[in-house]
Amino acid sequence: MDPSRRELWLEAGKVAAWNGSYDGSIGIFRDALIAFPGDLDLTISLGLTYLWAGRGQEAESTFRAAQGLAGFDAGRLQEMGHIYRVNGYPDRAVQAYAAVVNAAPQMLEAHLLLIETLLSMGKTSEAEAAKARIAETFAASPRSPITSMRSRRRRD
Repeated sequence: MDPSRRELWLEAGKVAAWNGSYDGSIGIFRDALIAFPGDLDLTISLGLTYLWAGRGQEAESTFRAAQGLAGFDAGRLQEMGHIYRVNGYPDRAVQAYAAVVNAAPQMLEAHLLLIETLLSMGKTSEAEAAKARIAETFAASPRSPITSMRSRRRRD
């Protein structure tokens, strides 16, 4: 394996975990993090492997480390949300996207990702509340679909 290719480390670690070789996967991710310190995807994947291996405390510690890597950086938090979501942990993705919305309310994409993730989890009332925050955060333009819908409703 070419040690300079981060994606190969990530794939090798995931394949090992999917095949039940948790210790092998953990070793791969630890080595990868030596080569690529601070990588959110590698860190979260290590945490997930700990979780699957029944090592909950180490998993949570690793997830906290990932949170520390992201800090309050909206882009890193959004990346973290994406990583959790594609790996099948939408509840953790919601936490990350909500953190983005709080840290950078002007990032419309984060609002939309939060809503999409909540809807995928069947949490419609929470998704509606997130939609309401968009309306509170952004001013509607005359050409926006929201304004157009409001105008149509008034005419009907």
